[in-house]
Amino acid sequence: MNAVKLQVEGFFDPATWTLSYLVLDAGSNRCALVDSVLDYDPKSGRTGTGSADRLIARVRELKYISSVAEQRATNIHIRTGISEDEFVQMRERRDASLEMPVLILPSVQVNMRAGHFPPEEDNGVAYIKIPLNQL
Repeated sequence: MNAVKLQVEGFFDPATWTLSYLVLDAGSNRCALVDSVLDYDPKSGRTGTGSADRLIARVRELKYISSVAEQRATNIHIRTGISEDEFVQMRERRDASLEMPVLILPSVQVNMRAGHFPPEEDNGVAYIKIPLNQL
């Protein structure tokens, strides 16, 4: 049986302060994209695919990416030696000091639809809805 060698590369998105990951099985050259970001400008309501396009371009070029072992050795959140309880405590402390992310409400509405936009309304336009005076 051949050992699976997974390699992982992170892509930081400065607009959302999130990371998307490319996970590659070097043996089969198959990969998965994890937490890809759809660009969204809350000022104009426009969407784009620039962030996802960067991931796709990287999939096409693939010379070097990090390994799972490297991530386990250096990733501050999930490195080797961090227990689930320690991870939860660290994230709760950190998250308690942060403001609500600017794009959390639009992203939740798309994520709960498995990446699909809300359905179009009678006028043919899809809307992201923001609750007022509730959060």
